[in-house]
Amino acid sequence: MPVEIQTIQQAYKFALDPTPRQARMLASHAGAARFAFNWGNARVIAALDAREAEKAAGGEAKTPLPSHFDLCKAWTAWKDEHAADPEPPEGERRTNTAWVSENFVGSYQAALRDAAKAWSDFFKSRSGKRKGRPLGRPRFKKRGRARDSFQVHGQTLRPENCGAGFRPKGADKGATRDMIVLPKIGPVFLGESARKLRRWLRKPDVACPDCCGWGSPGKVPAAADSKAKAVADCTACPGAGRDCPVCDGSGKVRECPACGGSLRVPAARIVRGTVARESDGRWLVSLTVQRAREVRAVRVKTPLKNGGTAREYQPSPSARQRKGGIAGVDFGVRDLATLSDGTVVANPRHLEGDLGRLARAQRVLSRREPGSKGRREAVARVGRLHARVRHLRSDSLHKATSGLVHAYETIAVEGFDVQETARYRRRGKADPKKGKDVPARVRADRNRALADTGIGTSRWQLLSKGAWYGCQVLVMDKHAPTGRTCSACGTAKAKPVPPAEEMFTCQACGNVMPRRVNTARALELRARKAVHVAPSTGETVNARGGAVSPAAVTGSGQVPLKREASTRPRPG
Repeated sequence: MPVEIQTIQQAYKFALDPTPRQARMLASHAGAARFAFNWGNARVIAALDAREAEKAAGGEAKTPLPSHFDLCKAWTAWKDEHAADPEPPEGERRTNTAWVSENFVGSYQAALRDAAKAWSDFFKSRSGKRKGRPLGRPRFKKRGRARDSFQVHGQTLRPENCGAGFRPKGADKGATRDMIVLPKIGPVFLGESARKLRRWLRKPDVACPDCCGWGSPGKVPAAADSKAKAVADCTACPGAGRDCPVCDGSGKVRECPACGGSLRVPAARIVRGTVARESDGRWLVSLTVQRAREVRAVRVKTPLKNGGTAREYQPSPSARQRKGGIAGVDFGVRDLATLSDGTVVANPRHLEGDLGRLARAQRVLSRREPGSKGRREAVARVGRLHARVRHLRSDSLHKATSGLVHAYETIAVEGFDVQETARYRRRGKADPKKGKDVPARVRADRNRALADTGIGTSRWQLLSKGAWYGCQVLVMDKHAPTGRTCSACGTAKAKPVPPAEEMFTCQACGNVMPRRVNTARALELRARKAVHVAPSTGETVNARGGAVSPAAVTGSGQVPLKREASTRPRPG
């Protein structure tokens, strides 16, 4: 089974076990990041208001919109200007910024970057440059409602062991627990072992997969109109031949951005860490690690129309996956997944099982006086129940998707937008303006069941795991009539099959079978045609970012996964 070394980004999530002092510092960092985000958001809004005033006066809008770097410069100037402000009288707003130095400076920069990115995505969505549903204007984060989180980075961010000499104050000398060293906060105990990550970080540097793996040490192809720095003509092939291993026929090369021409990259390095507080009160740290990992794929060069070639990775299935062949998977609410061979993956319905306990906890919460200790305890209990449901759902989805990816060579799934389906208020999916309104209670139960199933998360997990383990995942167009197409003769019905009908009956050929099995087999037939015509087809129309084919990885080795937009639609 061939494997290739690729540079990928992988997340490692650990639960933190902070001391009371460290918990206060974590909360301080989260509040500071929230303040910086709101500050940057207000700066962009002020610039937009100034542009509107200039247009209203009959002139041209000349006030520039601040970028991430502009926000960082303005933040530094603002905090230095007000660092020595006196304390205000009681009841007035404080302007002194001496507290800024108490937290890690990178957390402020990351929050300002998030604010600039939110406005950039909003403008791209309004102009049609961003795929997915229209986005609304970025909103301010409110304490108590927004999630407490902040980002850290740098050389000091690393996992350690107590035996290495890093021990929080008050810890036992014989303790051997793992910990994470956070900037400005120090070493914080972890709730589980980080031995695997520490081993990866200690490994020696490896050959760069982005340039050395393709036979072009230190150089990567560059397009003729590339805006990258230091673009030069390829000296290996004066005629810009397609078979050139350096430029792939483009005639232009540039320095490899992964290794910088040194031909070596770290086996693993921590890019950033995100610390967040869950609804149950626990603090978690998610480390984004860039590492060179073995992936079941083969390197191929696809010819292009301009005479060059494109570097891609195509999946290399194992013997077990080749034996499984192609499978269609129909995700649903009654059953989590129905396969084309008749296999059914049961839906555990964790939220439905805990609705009674959640209802009782919510009733207790509603009777507690705001601001009291009893209300804080009731809020914590509701949060723990929601966290329990979330963790059980995540565990079951990971087990189900891992089993599918390791068992089949190609998997075909539907590409409908779950959030768009949950917004329908009327019967008749084809034309939401026609038909009768669905009762509010029925609509609420339907949307809760859809959210509890996690269809979008399952599809995203299949895409990410399939790229690592040699399984090709095809996401069909969201308008494809797979649910009303007969898997025996291929005839599509004019109207969708009502969810109440359990059996699919074809009027053309007389085929009768369970509706979900028919949909899964229709997906399998579409996958066989797609694989026969072009092995790297399939896309999500209503998704953002990423390559058109999830199975064909870009030359950098990292799979830019497609994810459905999770923000609310534009009001009005």
